Amino acid sequence: MLTARFEFNSPSRLGRFDPRGRARGLAPATAGIVLLAVYSVYFSPVTVDPGLNGTSTPDPAVEVRGSAPPGSRFAVILRNGYSWTVPVNRGRFASLVPLFPGLNRIQAAVNGRVSAPVDVTGPAVTVADVTTAMNGECSGTIAVHPPSGYEDQEDLVVINLDPLGAALVRRVTTDNPLCHDCDAFRSGPNQFTLRQYYHGNGPFRIKFLAFDGNGKIRCHGESAELRALGPTQRREAL
Repeated sequence: MLTARFEFNSPSRLGRFDPRGRARGLAPATAGIVLLAVYSVYFSPVTVDPGLNGTSTPDPAVEVRGSAPPGSRFAVILRNGYSWTVPVNRGRFASLVPLFPGLNRIQAAVNGRVSAPVDVTGPAVTVADVTTAMNGECSGTIAVHPPSGYEDQEDLVVINLDPLGAALVRRVTTDNPLCHDCDAFRSGPNQFTLRQYYHGNGPFRIKFLAFDGNGKIRCHGESAELRALGPTQRREAL
């Protein structure tokens, strides 16, 4: 006779879940041997590429890809307590995720369902391809990765401010009047991040302004020269 007990813990709302849903079964003794089988099962329709788990990189960012239930429009990327929203297209999503030095725990959430976590180790010192300074009443750096790209290729701008300046700053944005929804999001205690896409063909720079809660500019800066490479170059099959 087989006796078994099964326990299931499914994910609940964002920030309150147990990533270790379990099913346990116990078989009775046979010829003096007791067999214990333990299975770990994670029940979530939201996934993040498990190939990233346990990896390390010298790059300042990593591309995270994942899947969401049919009909999903947006996914929330979670990293070390900070989050931002990315679009879902036909059940798939992707985002460049800026990395802190050391361990970065990354998950995705859709409608309260949270993926299993993946751990990625970032560089000991965050270094991007090109770095310039923020100056004024606060100081910091502007790092862009990658410094060039083809049409619609994503680039990541990471602005790190000094702790005192970051405590005053509430908003970081570009000064481009033609740009809409170009505020950087706070991705760390002293860090702001902006995801953009390359368009056109030729060199350009991006200017940034950091405002305090009263709308006063506290510091400003300009990226190094970046370059849009136009449409993707495809090699013809021989």
